[in-house]
Amino acid sequence: MTLKKLYVLAALAGLLVSDSVAAQQSGSSDRMRHQTVRPVQKRQPASRLATFSGTSAKSDGTATTADTTADKAAEDARSVASDASQVQQIPLREKIRPAVMTRVLEQSPDNSATSRRPIELTGFAPESEDDGDFLKSLDATPTPVPTLKKSPVVLQKKTRQQASVADHPVAAPQPNRSVPPLPATATATRGASEAMGPQRPAANLEWVYPTETTPGTECPVKLVISNPGTATLFGAVADVLIPAGVEILGTNPPAVDASATEMRWELGNLRAGESREIAMQIRARSAGEQQLEASVSLSAAATCRLNITEPKLAIQVTAPEDSELGQQTSVTVDVSNPGTGRAEDVVLVASLPEGLEHKSGAVVTIDIGTLNPGEARRARLSLTAIAGGGQQIELKAAGTGDLLAETTATVEVAEPELQLAMQVPDQEISGQSGTYVVQLENTGLVPAANVRARYLLPAGFEFLSADRGGRFVPADRAVEWFVGTVNAGETTGFTAILKAGRSGRSEHRVSAQTDFGEIAATEEVTQVEGSADLKLELATLNATVGTTLRNGQQTTLRILIRNAGSEAARSVGMSCELPAGFTLIDVEGPADYIAENGVLVFRSLPEIAAGDSAEFLLQVRCGRGGVQSSRIRIASASTAQPLIGELQTEVQN
Repeated sequence: MTLKKLYVLAALAGLLVSDSVAAQQSGSSDRMRHQTVRPVQKRQPASRLATFSGTSAKSDGTATTADTTADKAAEDARSVASDASQVQQIPLREKIRPAVMTRVLEQSPDNSATSRRPIELTGFAPESEDDGDFLKSLDATPTPVPTLKKSPVVLQKKTRQQASVADHPVAAPQPNRSVPPLPATATATRGASEAMGPQRPAANLEWVYPTETTPGTECPVKLVISNPGTATLFGAVADVLIPAGVEILGTNPPAVDASATEMRWELGNLRAGESREIAMQIRARSAGEQQLEASVSLSAAATCRLNITEPKLAIQVTAPEDSELGQQTSVTVDVSNPGTGRAEDVVLVASLPEGLEHKSGAVVTIDIGTLNPGEARRARLSLTAIAGGGQQIELKAAGTGDLLAETTATVEVAEPELQLAMQVPDQEISGQSGTYVVQLENTGLVPAANVRARYLLPAGFEFLSADRGGRFVPADRAVEWFVGTVNAGETTGFTAILKAGRSGRSEHRVSAQTDFGEIAATEEVTQVEGSADLKLELATLNATVGTTLRNGQQTTLRILIRNAGSEAARSVGMSCELPAGFTLIDVEGPADYIAENGVLVFRSLPEIAAGDSAEFLLQVRCGRGGVQSSRIRIASASTAQPLIGELQTEVQN
């Protein structure tokens, strides 16, 4: 075996021993999860470094034979194996790095390492930041440097990254207090159909402390309690058990309960992601392993996140500015949801006035459905105006959950404005005829179509005639005219001739109608004055029926004046002219008279009341045969014309 092969075998043996030691160290590093600790750097003496030079190092004596060379190689191999076991062992994670060994090119007089430099065998990059650390691990053992070590205590297997020790002031311990227990799991749900799932509160506990310390030396220790979960921790309390070999010099924050063996801190509520730190200054009384144990008690909590939405309803109405009587008009209603939730089962109800008509009736119901937030839907009401003026519509929108919106809208309906007037005779006298005129005027802004006029006659009046095609309806005692269309501002008239009846108060009523009913009416009250109606009755008395008066006989002429009117006949006067064949013998009556040449003139009676009569008896003697005619004349201030009568009497010779 050549010398070169022996050196290679020695180097491989050293690597195998390093792997074994690194495996042991990796087992201990599992207890330090959140901490990365580099291998302890030790500097080896230059005389014990392994060499890989291809030639032996210089010595006091030189060997020239092959046996001497072989013996020397064997001794060097044993030396390499021994030195390799003493070189700082590289952790297992360092095995994947390229192997680097140091070759001594020249031995300096002072046996220093200044003349040594690395040789790259497998592509190692000398400028990489990790080669220096690796080479330093081959140096002589330096003075130990204290390092920080974290040992986490975890609830529900939650961890925290390494934290640095905070520089807090130290406070004195405080007395003990009780701690509530920690429930297992809390669950919050939104409803039967949508659940948030279980919410499990969790807490992480981490110790941050130096790797080692010495008795009597102050040592900073920090306990970090964090909430890595999604739920808030309520009433968290931390407890720390203190071993007998450890003395607590101070804490920040101060403990609420403190004794020689236990300390307690009230941490309050920890929201998700929040943490609390407890800084402690301790001092070990003696050497050996000391354990500070920490625990956290808390109350579990679950958060129920409810999305509270509020649906709303709003109504906006658009009505036409001008609508005409008898025409169709359209009203637009917008129902919207200005809220944040869904408005379900929305119904629009419109209550119509009497002046507006819809095919569905006086109450119109429209299903709007479901309105999402910010959504609006439009409904249209097709109406017919059957009355003029302001027509008010009541609108209501209702939905599930007592949703309600109300408003009113007014539709202005333009209608023709008809005005009626009557002209009557200045004086109405019972039994006399008169002319009655009806005037119709449209003072509105729109024409009136299919206008009809109707004149209702008072009781006791008699219809004689009418112009413009007016017809009398006996059943209604009314005169009707079909006028047709009366334009805006137009005036038209109608005439009827009537005969007044009995005296007294009379009411004349006239109306104008269209297809939508009566839109104008008027009344005129008149006073009918009564009139005297004188009747004249003449007769010959003392004459037997069927016999003839003879010459020389006496007879009586009877004159009866009767007032058949409704008013008294005033200043009733009478005159009587006797024939030449009669000779007046005597007169009986209510008034005096004078007689001259066969003519009798009676004094006027003051009045003859309605229904009364006045009787005059004239006794005469027949002096001549033949037919004798007597003429009577009645005049009164209550009658326009005198009343004349003639009585004929036949006399035989």
